[in-house]
Amino acid sequence: GANRVSLIEAQVNYFQFGSCGQRLVNSTREPTDEDIKDPGWFALYEKRVAHQI
Repeated sequence: GANRVSLIEAQVNYFQFGSCGQRLVNSTREPTDEDIKDPGWFALYEKRVAHQI
């Protein structure tokens, strides 16, 4: 695909660096009160780990 990183890699990177990749850290802002997480959102790596247990 056109994406440089997979969705699961981007999620892990976001937790580690605050952006989908290290090179974008300086272009990323902190979330505001107006940024609302979708209620259906979940971390793919948690789903993958739970599935492997």
